[in-house]
Amino acid sequence: MSFKIHDACHKFDCRPKYINKKILKFSSLIRKLWVEHVTWTRLTIESLVFDLPDREPTINRLLRNAEDVKRALVPFYGEELTTILEQLLTEHLTIAARL
Repeated sequence: MSFKIHDACHKFDCRPKYINKKILKFSSLIRKLWVEHVTWTRLTIESLVFDLPDREPTINRLLRNAEDVKRALVPFYGEELTTILEQLLTEHLTIAARL
């Protein structure tokens, strides 16, 4: 299934004309979530490679990040698309953990 999200952005300038508190808050949240994704991914890799006792809670926390990303994007993309994204992120993380 392919999606053309932001297809209109190729034809028009979709950047906000101004920054308001809502845009700044959302931007900060997305940045925070991706930093958390990177952080928990690294911690999970270390836990798996070195068979650390925090392996299960660390994996669970990393998987929760996919839920957090979904929740942040629902107001913009709706339940259906964000559920697909959450599933893809979870699948990606699960496959990576098995490797």
